[in-house]
Amino acid sequence: MSDLEPLARRVDDALRAVDGVVDVYAARPLAARVLRTTLDADAPLSAVTENTDGLTVEVSIGVTDASPSVDTARRAAIAVGEALGGTPASLTVRVSRVVRDAGAVGAGGVA
Repeated sequence: MSDLEPLARRVDDALRAVDGVVDVYAARPLAARVLRTTLDADAPLSAVTENTDGLTVEVSIGVTDASPSVDTARRAAIAVGEALGGTPASLTVRVSRVVRDAGAVGAGGVA
């Protein structure tokens, strides 16, 4: 386990608590995910790395279409910032999937 893994787990937990986020996905590229899950099946999904400029955080989320995805992504970014405890970071929030909200009525009155 790296020193940043507990922080990445906090980020995962914070994302799961955001209204409109329906899932959290692995943010790392496929090859890195395969290697990482081979070594640790319970590895965090968010990618938190440290470099000379500070932290870099990458997250991938699934959202509901009940509100604009940009609003949900903004709430997710705020939650990640809070999970980092104010530590400066470069953050990428990727919306990887939009799920139709079963309770929403779409165009033409079709749910």
